[in-house]
Amino acid sequence: MSDSKQMQIFLLEDDPVQLRLCTQILERGGYEVVSSDNPTEALSMIDAITPPDLVLSDIQMPGMDGLVFMTHLLEHRRWCNVPVIMMTAQPTRDQLVVAQKVPVPPEAFLIKPVKPSEMIAQVKAVLAKEQPLYLLRSLQRRRLQLHLDLKAEQTTMDRSMSGAVHAIDAATTQVNEARKELQVLQRTRSLLGKESEDTRNAVEEQVKRLEDNLNDLKMQIDSYETERREVFARRHELVLTNQRELKALEERIKSVAEVVRLQSNNSGGSRAA
Repeated sequence: MSDSKQMQIFLLEDDPVQLRLCTQILERGGYEVVSSDNPTEALSMIDAITPPDLVLSDIQMPGMDGLVFMTHLLEHRRWCNVPVIMMTAQPTRDQLVVAQKVPVPPEAFLIKPVKPSEMIAQVKAVLAKEQPLYLLRSLQRRRLQLHLDLKAEQTTMDRSMSGAVHAIDAATTQVNEARKELQVLQRTRSLLGKESEDTRNAVEEQVKRLEDNLNDLKMQIDSYETERREVFARRHELVLTNQRELKALEERIKSVAEVVRLQSNNSGGSRAA
């Protein structure tokens, strides 16, 4: 694990007093802190900043609570992989149910008022990913990220293939129109006598121009076809690579989830995997 001084925490807290207090605790613990007191504004920031090592968020906030904010993070390709610790005066049963229904539940809850030593200890434990539950969450986040990455890449490649197909169709239409025009000119040329030399030369020039245009269009079609085949091959390889990693990841998740379940049963806890 890298040194804690190099790690960054994104802090979301609407209470200005708590925001200053948590910032001081984290900075004294050796962490860099980026903060916001508004979840809606915080969401507008995520595309512009590098994802942090951890998100520490209050739950009860006006306009958008921390659990909804976390759900939005889980839909983001880069931020979905960032562990989350939620803070609240007392988590309600409904909040706990909602937290367990999202694709990846938060790594931990901190009960306010939070002691500085407890906050730092919890942050270090989550970042270390040594405890089975935190390792499990990390693996689950990576799985979610793979799904989001694959979906985004497939969408981009599908658009590229669709563009190539449309370009092929357009070029093919141009080829067909050019062939018809060429046929008309060739018939016209055959009907012209020697006495119409000027007209015949003009038709010959048009015929050559169309023939050149046809060759250019055929080359464009070949190029588009090559592009389409290459994109399809890359898409296929991307899916296969993603599936291989997901398969290996699922095995690890299954194994670690079993350890978490056994620990929970032995301790009599209710922490769901």
